[in-house]
Amino acid sequence: MSDQLEDLVRQAQEWRGANTVPLEGLRHRVTRPAAPTTRWRAVTIAAAVVLAVAVSVGIAVRAGQAPPRPADEPPPTPAQSQAPKPVPVPTGSQPMHYGPTWMPPGLGEDSRSFELRDAQIVRAVRTWRGAGQELEIAVDLVGDAGAVTGPNAEVLGGPARLDWPSAAGDPGRLEWRVDGHRIVLTARVSKPPASTARRIAESVRSDPATLRPAFTTDWLPAGLTVITYTAGDSRIPVGEPFRAWMGVLTATDPADPQRTVRVAAVAGATIPDGGEVTARQARPATYLRTADGQTLTQRAVVGPVVWSVTGPGPEVLPRADLERIFDGVVENENVDLDWLGTRPA
Repeated sequence: MSDQLEDLVRQAQEWRGANTVPLEGLRHRVTRPAAPTTRWRAVTIAAAVVLAVAVSVGIAVRAGQAPPRPADEPPPTPAQSQAPKPVPVPTGSQPMHYGPTWMPPGLGEDSRSFELRDAQIVRAVRTWRGAGQELEIAVDLVGDAGAVTGPNAEVLGGPARLDWPSAAGDPGRLEWRVDGHRIVLTARVSKPPASTARRIAESVRSDPATLRPAFTTDWLPAGLTVITYTAGDSRIPVGEPFRAWMGVLTATDPADPQRTVRVAAVAGATIPDGGEVTARQARPATYLRTADGQTLTQRAVVGPVVWSVTGPGPEVLPRADLERIFDGVVENENVDLDWLGTRPA
């Protein structure tokens, strides 16, 4: 993956943390209507006791299908892509492959994501937060991992590379191999001791954990390809109430990274002020043009979820394309988010 795409992947993870609004005291459970083809459907949201460690969330989505184009409506402009483009985003449960069987006290799992290249999942990432720490375990899934460069430590008797700066604000990194896969543990915020990092690494085993995307989109403009999907809560300190669930899909154009689009569902988010009130699928929506780009948002039929599609300005991505992406979002079935806030058993 190029440096530009690596940056976009990192920005997608950072965007998740910067666009989350606290939502106290809710537990979401998904229930499904009978019709499997309905887009952006409403789901039941029930209040319940917030769990200190394991938190279950679901989503509320919009009801209705995209209306047909009226006979007298003009055809798309030349800037708008003319035909639907298949979007190769996994819709079933995707394995996370590995996970720790031991974790320091105070940490709970708050996000899972995968990265794609050429429609293939190339990396699975899991993150745990709490007690002033953030730990991330990333597994590279394709290509020859090769030997560890400059090994200076051991994990389970095999070579490893440990980069553990003494300064509290610097990230620590431990890289090793399992079954030919490169695995990297990264610690941010206040790092645990290097000995703790090795203990976590040595506890990593094959894990049945999965990530099933809550949604996808059935259309993207020519040239755009999905590079990440992330689900989680950017702030789940163990022992505090559940705050907000978010799902984010990021797509970009490898030949022109400024053509990057993010589709998001965020529990507890707000509709931006100052936008143009419009309608999508016969329901109110807000279109906002800013110096950085453009965003189309709409509140779910039921519950606190806000859906949005954000992209570059219309001079780079026509507004008609942004709207078509928005209308093409499709909810997936049987999304499992019970892992939020949990710890290794």
